[in-house]
Amino acid sequence: DIGGSYNVSPGDTVKVLMKQSDGFTALLLGYVVPLILVVTLLVVLISLDVPELPAGLLSLAILAPYYGILRLFRHRIEKKFNFSIKY
Repeated sequence: DIGGSYNVSPGDTVKVLMKQSDGFTALLLGYVVPLILVVTLLVVLISLDVPELPAGLLSLAILAPYYGILRLFRHRIEKKFNFSIKY
């Protein structure tokens, strides 16, 4: 939901804008942190002599709880992002 009042109608072409810092935060939460988690867990499991297939699957499985936690805190996270419309 984009706050504010805008003089637009359904079907109008608009641009949805956000601050660059909000974009970096979204990038960090959505891609960078999960990548770091997967790679770190994979390196740890391989160094503990866990076979590659289980290590790879377990490394990917860490994403389910991570994105689940993001989902639980989505209302708190949503408050940090501000969008606006340019028409």
